[in-house]
This record gives sequence, C-alpha cells and structure tokens, in this order.
Amino acid sequence: GKSTEARKLAEKIDAIIINQDSIRLEMGFTGFDNWDSKKEKQMIKIRNERFHNAMNNGKNVISDDTNFGEKKETFFRELAK
Repeated sequence: GKSTEARKLAEKIDAIIINQDSIRLEMGFTGFDNWDSKKEKQMIKIRNERFHNAMNNGKNVISDDTNFGEKKETFFRELAK
C-alpha cells in the first residue's frame, strides 16, 4: 500500500517519512474513541513542526497520509518552496 511505497521512495531519495497516524500513536492515542478537535490541532502542530524542521535542515520529506485533500496539498507545496 501507500506506506510501503513511501518507505521505498524514502530509501531511494533519502527522505524522512511523516505520518499523522504515527504521531497520534506517539501522543498515546490508538483509536478515535477519545480523540477530539483539540488533540487533532495539537497533532497537526507537531506534524507541521516536523516538516519545517526537516526541510530547514535540507531533508527530503514524504507525507504518508490518507485524506490528502487540496488544502493539505497546497500547504505542503507552499512549505516546499
């Protein structure tokens, strides 16, 4: 699936993979039963900080994520400039 392809590409281009589900797990959440918009905003802040830090350090970054809509695509394209 997408994560397998992301790992293959990351190896090929020496990239860091950032995955929102992994960040949620790091935050201690394994499902959406106790998830809310405040926690989602915190997760997004962590994700964005990781992207900024990696790119500021000259790293290639892959977003391994589902629900990749136009708003998120625009955000990452602007970040990559």
